[in-house]
Amino acid sequence: MKILIATHGRFASGIKSSVELLTGKGDKICCIDAYVEQDGKTVGDADIPAEMERFFAQTAPEEETVVFTDLKGGSVNSRVMELIPPGRKVFLVSGFNLPMVLEVVMAEEDEPITGQTLQSALEMCRESMVLVPPLWERENAGSEEESFFA
Repeated sequence: MKILIATHGRFASGIKSSVELLTGKGDKICCIDAYVEQDGKTVGDADIPAEMERFFAQTAPEEETVVFTDLKGGSVNSRVMELIPPGRKVFLVSGFNLPMVLEVVMAEEDEPITGQTLQSALEMCRESMVLVPPLWERENAGSEEESFFA
């Protein structure tokens, strides 16, 4: 399985850095940091095709691939959608978060990624996003532990 993260700014490489820190498996991820300066030049819309071509050149046509983009309908997502080679088994996840990438990275290597497994991971990650009660509300609610885990 191959993983590509393509985002505006350095979000992609930041997620990769976090995955490496937490799991040691950052090497499973390729990144496209769009619209930032790299090596003295700005990586822009015109550079995304070459980056995508380089990524897919390293991926076997039958290999499962998961591509994460930051904003559904955003410029990076739109370019990535246009540039996915026909006939490839590519799952595109837009609007991702770190727990979602961790779920995919930590998936068993001998089990193929499917639409169903990605959908289950998406639902779990959506449920994990919560608004933690502000400190001033927790102070008035009794035990801090009870308030935090409520």
